[in-house]
Parts: sequence; structure tokens; C-alpha cells
Amino acid sequence: MAIYLGTQAISNLYLGNQEICESFLESTQIYDGCAFTPVVVTLQVNNNISGPSAGYTIGGDQNGAQQSGEGGVGSYAFNTTVSVNSGYQFSSGPTVNNASGTLPLSDQTVTTTLSGTVALIPTNRTVTLNIVDNVNDPGVSHTFSGDPDGDTVTGLPGSSYSFTSTLNIASEWEGSITPNTTQTVSGSIPSSNTTVNMTFNGTLTQKTYTVNHSYDTSGVTGTQYSAPSSSVTGANSDVVSQTGSSVTGRAGAAWNFVTSGLQANSTYEWTSGPTLSPTSPRAVTITGGQTTPSTLTTFVTGTVSQIVNQVTLGGVPRPCANYSCIIPGSGSQQSNVWYYSGTLSVGTVLWSNNDLTGSNPAAGFYGKLSGGTGSVQYGSSAVIALPSCVSSLNAVTLKFDSTPAFACAAATDEAGYMDGFALTTSSNFYTDSTGCSFGSNGYYSDGTYVRELSNGAFISFASC
Repeated sequence: MAIYLGTQAISNLYLGNQEICESFLESTQIYDGCAFTPVVVTLQVNNNISGPSAGYTIGGDQNGAQQSGEGGVGSYAFNTTVSVNSGYQFSSGPTVNNASGTLPLSDQTVTTTLSGTVALIPTNRTVTLNIVDNVNDPGVSHTFSGDPDGDTVTGLPGSSYSFTSTLNIASEWEGSITPNTTQTVSGSIPSSNTTVNMTFNGTLTQKTYTVNHSYDTSGVTGTQYSAPSSSVTGANSDVVSQTGSSVTGRAGAAWNFVTSGLQANSTYEWTSGPTLSPTSPRAVTITGGQTTPSTLTTFVTGTVSQIVNQVTLGGVPRPCANYSCIIPGSGSQQSNVWYYSGTLSVGTVLWSNNDLTGSNPAAGFYGKLSGGTGSVQYGSSAVIALPSCVSSLNAVTLKFDSTPAFACAAATDEAGYMDGFALTTSSNFYTDSTGCSFGSNGYYSDGTYVRELSNGAFISFASC
């Protein structure tokens, strides 16, 4: 404060030769004219703001700014400012505690403190789902449900996202999927757009089914036939493997079971049937979802019986084959019908009834009156021979001798029977009309030719 003399300010005030520096009116200083050395205060700015420095600008008094004046008398006041930059915001603050006060008596450093938290103004970010499908035959063996591939979640960074997807195995496929058939990926949305992977691994194979073919023969009367058997025809590409009576295939597999066998044994025949239900070939298609293995049964019905043949024989057993053919019967016993199974041969049993029951022929020779010529020799229980025979003999008288030279002129005549009309065409010579007894061994002549007889059969031929 200055003191004036009129309008002139008094710059120096003395009392005698002693300069007066200051003067007070009561407690109020009315004069201050003493010289002083200025005191300097230097600003130090302590920046305690959290966040990116690009988010704000410090203005006003900066670090190192100075103010000065008379120590203890003058004052100082710094003004530092903080302003937020575009795209950022303070979530707290900013707070500026500017340094101010009375100038100290000596140079000092004073502090302005900045505090607060700054960050980018948040913007929405997008998380995209990428389903990594490492499983074979996509779209065929499996499909997906739930959150699809390419699905997105959009939100502020730090907010949560979650995707859940399920791999659905097709009904006719099977196998294992890792880590699981249903998966979830979740987390917090980051500060930039991103893609998250959901990975499915595994191998799937088409289901297969086995179908067996069996037969129910409980409806067949008789057992004398070959067992039925199966073969496979017309198998398509969905058939995986096959045997005659078993097929393994995928859904859509188609084929035919063909039945063979069912042949009646020797001396037997099917008198009805065999009938198959269902009929052969039997068409089969696998539709899927069935119990495996499954069995298809074909039912067989019919009757197998012995083949019964018949033969008509002479009505009286004879002591030799020729006799049975020359005179097959006698009186009311001219013939009999006999029944047998199979073919008439050695070992065949003859029966009086067509169901192969009843009585059997007595032992002896019987001329065949049907089914060809010849004789049937029946033993104690079955046929023991089927000899040939003649049905007629011719009575002759021949000359006989033990040597061929004398036979042509022999005086001895031998009466008998031949199976031919002339010596040259006959095979045998008998002494009786039934052809059971042969002539003596030797030479027989009709005067023109001579033949040797051995055991009833002519074996040589010569002219007389």
C-alpha cells in the first residue's frame, strides 16, 4: 500500500536517516515500501488417471510451470485442467487438485494431483460360431440342431455369450462322437469381433441287420425226404454279406431266399405237397429298426409216402421158372396181384394189400403176368431171384448118343421138349412138358444136324 502526498506517491519514507519499510494504522498496513527477494514456486503435476493416455488431454499449467512473489506475503495459484478426448469417457473423475497458497519464504515445488478413470466408450462386438464337423458323411449320417453354424451373438465387450449345438446321429447310423454329441461354448465378449470353434469328431457307420431263414416242417407227414435248404438270389448293393440261409445288410437291402431240397427218398414220393408258405422265392427287404438277428420262417406241409407198385403173378407157386410161365395158375387160382415199394428186385417184399400189409406169397416160382416177362422166385420172406423162362415148349423126338458120329445114325430115339421148333434154333432140351427137367448130357440129332447138350443147354452145332 502506498502513502500519497497530494497526488504524489511517496516511494521512500524515512525517519531521520532510518528508512521506514512499513507503517500500520492499528492493524492495517498502510505502507509497504521495503525491498524483497522474490520466492519461486515450481509446479509438479502428479497424473494418477487410470486408462489410456489417448483418452484425455491435460491443459493449463503443466509440469514445471512457475509462479513467484514476496515470500510470506504474496500467494500462488496454478490452474491445470483435464478434458476427455473424443471416443472416450471417464467412469470416475476427472478430479484436479490444483496447487495454491501463500508463497513460502523460500523456493519450493508444489504439487497438482490428477485422478480419475478413463476408457473407450464401449461399442457392440460380435462373436460368431464356427461348427467344425470332423464326422464322416455330413448331412447323411448326421445333422445338427440348436445353434447353427455361423450363428452370432452381439453385445458390449465384457457381456456374456453362449452357443449350444447338438449333433444328431441319423436313425440308421451308429458310432461315437467326441467330446460329446451336445456341446456348449461360452465366455465374455472381447473388445473386437471374434469367431469361436465348436468341434465334433467321430466316425459313424451304417447299421446292419441280420436276417436268418429257417423252416418249420412240423406240417409234413413222413420223414423220408431231404431237408429244405436256402440260397440267395437277386441281392442288391445294400447286402453286406450272405450265406445260404443268413443275410446281413443295411436298411434297403433286398434279396430272395430260394428253397431247394425236399426230395423224397428212394422208394418214396410226395403224395401231397410239398407246399411252402410263403412260396419260394421269398422276397425280403430290410426296412431298418428291426431286431437283429431276426428269423423268417417258411412253413412246409405235405405227405411223404412209400411208392407202391403192383405186379400180377401166376396164382400157384411152381417148382421151376419155366413151369410158372408155361402154366401160371390152376383152377380158380390163375393169378394174384401183389404190392411192393420201389422196384421189383432181389430183396423186394410182396404184400397182398396196397398199403403194404397183409400176407406174402408162398415160396416158389411165379410167372409174371404183368410188368414184363419172366418168373419171380419168392423165398421165405422176399424175392430171391428173377429168372427168365419160356412160356411154351415143343414136343420132339431126337436121336441120341454119347458121341456125335453115332448120334446122326443112332438107333435110340429120345423123346422130349425144346424151346424152339427146330434143333438148329432151340437153346434147351427138357424131358418134361413143364421145362423143369433137362435131358441127359450127350449128342442129339434130327438126322441132318447134330448138337451137344450140356446141363440142358445146346452148346455145339454140326451137320451130320
